[in-house]
Amino acid sequence: MDSWLKGVGELSTIEEPYWTLGKASEYLKQEKGLNIPVVTLRTWFNALEKYKVHTLSRTEHKRERVLFQLEIDIVIFWHQQKELYGKNLSAEFMAKAVQKQFEGKLNYYDINQQTSNSSELVTIDRFIEKVNDEFDDRIELMKEEMRQYKEELLQEFENRTRLALPDPEVRKQEEAERAKEAAEKAKAEEEREKERQKEAELLIRNYQVDIHITEMRLKNELKREAEEEWAKDPAKIGFILKREDTAKKVQFINDYVDKHLPERMEKKFKE
Repeated sequence: MDSWLKGVGELSTIEEPYWTLGKASEYLKQEKGLNIPVVTLRTWFNALEKYKVHTLSRTEHKRERVLFQLEIDIVIFWHQQKELYGKNLSAEFMAKAVQKQFEGKLNYYDINQQTSNSSELVTIDRFIEKVNDEFDDRIELMKEEMRQYKEELLQEFENRTRLALPDPEVRKQEEAERAKEAAEKAKAEEEREKERQKEAELLIRNYQVDIHITEMRLKNELKREAEEEWAKDPAKIGFILKREDTAKKVQFINDYVDKHLPERMEKKFKE
């Protein structure tokens, strides 16, 4: 398990179990008996960020949001409040309830603020996060479709079993054939699901490559622009033999790229 996390503005190496949204949904169902879809988990934590209560950590490379034990406890508390007081409790009300219940343990950080020593752009982070969310939604949908498909197969099998011939041997043989048919169908559907997952993962990798290529192209473009701007009024050093101040030129180009790159990236992805 990769323990390097992009948390509230810095990296953490604390060896503590954590879950992505998808894994957290599975953990809550298997270990706590709570059926909370990924979409619901994302909605709840989006609300906590919106009302400046708590921010989820992000993995450094894939920018996936992750939950530690604290966040698992928050989810359980949120679910309990919904069960006790009704499912119509507003997100704002629940955010305040979480803030009060977990006072002193929460950590809010505005992920839209970009630190000066960061080489990653907020624009890219948001884009990758959106792709990860869409991927989670797609996986969740495929799981739900698979669950419904298995239920339909089981129902069909039970219905046909009830209509089987009274002869025990014939009935036993037909049941075996139906069970085999159902197993083959389920296996075929599982194979199709694996293929869909591979396609989704390939799509994400292609997105990430496109982002990297676009960033490099825009950086080169901005460097050329910066050099043109510098050439209009270059800084000189020396009293007699004036020569170009290379250090200032490099700093000027870097500052120019840092200043304009986020805007160019955002504009590019909106095209």
